[in-house]
Amino acid sequence: MPSDPQQVVAESTARDASTGPTVSCGAGTHLCDNQCVSDTDPLYCRQTCEPCESPGTAVNEAKAEGTTEDDAELAPVTECPADQFLQDGSCHLDAVQISAGLGHFCVLLRDTTVRCAGNNNEGTLGDGTFASSAVPVTVTGLSGVRQVSAGGRSTCAAMEDGTVNCWGHTILTASASASTTKSALTPEPIRGIDDAVAVATGNATACALLRTGAVSCWGQNSVGQLGTGGIAFETADSAEPVSVLLSSGDVAVSLGATSGNACAVLASGRVKCWGSDFETTPVDVGFEGAVGVGTSDSLTCAWNAQGELHCYGSSADAVLGPESDESASLVPTPVQGIGSVREVAVNGGYVCFLDRDTSLVHCTGRNGSGALGDPSLVADSWYAPVAVVGLSDVSALATASGYTCALRTEGSVWCWGNLQALGATDSARAAPWAAW
Repeated sequence: MPSDPQQVVAESTARDASTGPTVSCGAGTHLCDNQCVSDTDPLYCRQTCEPCESPGTAVNEAKAEGTTEDDAELAPVTECPADQFLQDGSCHLDAVQISAGLGHFCVLLRDTTVRCAGNNNEGTLGDGTFASSAVPVTVTGLSGVRQVSAGGRSTCAAMEDGTVNCWGHTILTASASASTTKSALTPEPIRGIDDAVAVATGNATACALLRTGAVSCWGQNSVGQLGTGGIAFETADSAEPVSVLLSSGDVAVSLGATSGNACAVLASGRVKCWGSDFETTPVDVGFEGAVGVGTSDSLTCAWNAQGELHCYGSSADAVLGPESDESASLVPTPVQGIGSVREVAVNGGYVCFLDRDTSLVHCTGRNGSGALGDPSLVADSWYAPVAVVGLSDVSALATASGYTCALRTEGSVWCWGNLQALGATDSARAAPWAAW
């Protein structure tokens, strides 16, 4: 696989559709270069497997099917399924929230149901099967969802009634203590949680933010991810939610979690974190006036109401630059030249942020597999903010495993970087792709 994003883009302009199929593709996908790609992928127009002049339009689909352009113009695409909307000739899922996992991706739709796509080896898609899917599948029996969180080996959803449902690896599901199987293939309610307002899912740990401002976590605890104290690597896992040992008077207002860490923004504007990069009980990491936090293994960033971003951790140099002071790994350090931040997606080697004034996305850091969203970049790392090409009117971001996705205000989802997590075998895409 080429590592140069420019090379990837160049190669994507000439696809050979003559190779006979050796795999079968599911609904909403078709075969190109012996791989399943989405019917709405602009780089693989249906049947021809060549770039669409205007992705998803009736004219291009008609060309692919062998009819004439005139015929297609007489019958334009004007309708989409009930859970999708039509824009510029393409159907998109009507998403209101997105979440990126290590091998899969989930979207919450306006109708309060959830769709997931990607790797399904442990049932993380929640459709009752182990079948991976490059197109979003409906999570079985789940509606009334407030928020969804895709993790490493599991997925969880905070429900409008205050409960939490999880699916995937059973360490995060209701059957964890008794199951004889490896996975829960459909959502299961978490015992003892009935007043959650949000959930954050790590690799094999999840934490719920409660209406009281307390935090409860359950699952794996090998490096103190549950925040209950003890000696790292000697702490016990818990199938039942346990209370994180926040200090008296601490009121959490938002959460972030990754495979080994979890962080909470407090009503006071301070940030407390626990897990592999911290301690087994929550520690104040030095942020002041924070309104949001993003964490990954080795890098944690928080932003304040003024839109200022501070980061720290052993990978901070990937964002702050190789000349940054070594203290950046020990204390929060301001990221310069980024404008005013509304939301941040933190990966171990790069950060993407949403500008609250322009609704544009910029990224900075390491550029493996086109992670910064600009095909013209040839450097492995870029320490000044780079505008993600062709993307505007963004309302939310999510990142994991070297890829990033953006939710636009009208409900469509666009992704770039290493897209193997979304089921793409031709994975490196340096320019945003209309995923759904």
